Amino acid sequence: MENKASKTRSMNIAFVADAELLRRLEVVLTEVSKALEYTVKYSDGTTVHYSNIEDIIKQPNAKPHSIVSVTAAAEGSKGQSGYVILRAMPPSSPSLEYTINGSQRNVIYVADQLDDWIAALRQWFPRSGIPILAAA
Repeated sequence: MENKASKTRSMNIAFVADAELLRRLEVVLTEVSKALEYTVKYSDGTTVHYSNIEDIIKQPNAKPHSIVSVTAAAEGSKGQSGYVILRAMPPSSPSLEYTINGSQRNVIYVADQLDDWIAALRQWFPRSGIPILAAA
């Protein structure tokens, strides 16, 4: 019998999410489910749902219509789910938050993968990639 588990982690950190890191997030979340959904909020109040990370990466992210948050959601079978929220300018919310639900073994594994991803995300010095979303 598998024990059900959950892990939530919230933090306010400076980060820069570029195309490479967003693709890596997608790889981590496919451990929960192959069907991923993304919600992007823009500075002009628009919210758009995407099913492919490449569609988000292709967005121009111009000043009047810049990305202020990205939510990645993976919902699998047997109660497995994973959610990651990145916020560029958190007024009273954490800049990064994730929740993983499912079997104890899967939650521990995916949470460790996300913690490694966060460590890479926190290196907010300039990289070769163009930032998609940044929080200071």
